[in-house]
Amino acid sequence: MVAPEARLDDGLFHVTIWSGYGLSDFVLKSGSMYDGSHVNLKGTRTRTARTVRVEAAGTDAAGIEVDGERLGRLPASFTLLPKALLLVR
Repeated sequence: MVAPEARLDDGLFHVTIWSGYGLSDFVLKSGSMYDGSHVNLKGTRTRTARTVRVEAAGTDAAGIEVDGERLGRLPASFTLLPKALLLVR
């Protein structure tokens, strides 16, 4: 439940941002993602958007991978197209 408010049919990205955490914090607190309570932790923000632009934090090139497939490199923009896919629940 990384984004517990996310819905398949609302046409929005639901983005969860963790900031100010180190690797050990992530390991110790990542269990809270199973019930969605991580969104209440200090340093956690959630946002919704139809378009998201992602940029690398440093100067090194960062790759984009989805389901094990390399799609390209950052920076990149992603836009949801409402009703572009038929999803069966």
